[in-house]
Amino acid sequence: MLIIDKKQQMRQIIIGVVVAILVYSGLSYLRYISSEILAKRNINLLVEMLAESMNNQCPYYDDEVVLEKVSFVKEKTLIQEYVMLHSSKDDFDLQQLEKKIIEGFIEGMDSENFAVLRNNDVIFKYIIYDNQRKEIFRFRLLLNTPITVIY
Repeated sequence: MLIIDKKQQMRQIIIGVVVAILVYSGLSYLRYISSEILAKRNINLLVEMLAESMNNQCPYYDDEVVLEKVSFVKEKTLIQEYVMLHSSKDDFDLQQLEKKIIEGFIEGMDSENFAVLRNNDVIFKYIIYDNQRKEIFRFRLLLNTPITVIY
């Protein structure tokens, strides 16, 4: 097991929080487009429009990460690709980092704002890259109740 110092631990926690904040930025897009689409009851259209709206804001920069791309790929599935700006894959205890990032995303998605997506089993797929564009990890969240992590 890799031992990390307190500075690295804090950085991991901050990155987890930053990622969660990026999830919340999607809330405004979801609220904006959901009312019209919900009237039509077409969840795929809602997810596709959410992805398009979020992708139009990309790249979305924060101090440590950038939301590089958001796309709708197939039925009820949205992909978000994040790049760490200043960190390489070797800078982290990857298990701890993955755990913190997943926790941040789940907290962000576990609100009433995402209920329509949870009630329709939408999948959000996340791909996280380091500053050299090497994949660190990927995971999927099945938005049901409770939210389920899928590897």
